[in-house]
Amino acid sequence: MKYIAKSHYTAQRALLTLLEVKAIDRSFGGSKYHPGVLTHELLDSLYNRFAIRAASYPTLRRLAASTGETASMGVRIGWYGIRIAAIGGWKPNRVSRVGKYTALNSSSSGRCLLAFLPQQERGDYLAGGVKLKFTDATPTDVASLQKRIEVIRARGYETDVGGVFEDVASVSFPLRSSEDHCIATITIEGPRFQFDVDDNPLLADWVSTVALLEAEVQKEPERFASPFAELAPSGLRFP
Repeated sequence: MKYIAKSHYTAQRALLTLLEVKAIDRSFGGSKYHPGVLTHELLDSLYNRFAIRAASYPTLRRLAASTGETASMGVRIGWYGIRIAAIGGWKPNRVSRVGKYTALNSSSSGRCLLAFLPQQERGDYLAGGVKLKFTDATPTDVASLQKRIEVIRARGYETDVGGVFEDVASVSFPLRSSEDHCIATITIEGPRFQFDVDDNPLLADWVSTVALLEAEVQKEPERFASPFAELAPSGLRFP
């Protein structure tokens, strides 16, 4: 009983400390907790280590304004794609949460990042990389992913309908520093009932808009290199 009481006291002190430094915050009117100001600031500092983040905002604003949907940017850390910037459009949609991550197989952004990795790294991921399934439309088997990769590399973008959330459609475009090195992706997403990702008449305009940013990246590839490029993917596991 003494051990239990001491453990409870220690946990309570730790909780109070986290609240004091604003690492966590209490939900309004409830007993649940969520990340606080300090945590968001630390994460923001992490995302800002990617030089492409700041450079992407004009492109994201342009795409969000022209489509009314959410435009976001994702980068790769290990075998995961993580969203580090997002701009909401003028349509009444939810804005994609910055910090959301998925395995590379799961989303249009992740598969874009995967498709333009060097062949050896693509093979390593297909052979043993983490793969997550969210819906029946999420491709997880190697054969399906290989076919998707071939399509992405041929047409230069990837689409997804219901692969992460059943009611969401998205289209993603690579930002390549070279033919086999995708440093980030630009994604447009919205409710599938109103966002046509396969035959959208604005697709050529989106490709052109993203191509301008990609040209910037290719002028200074060292500047836009990932700060985590040297980390071994097999040693990283997101919770």
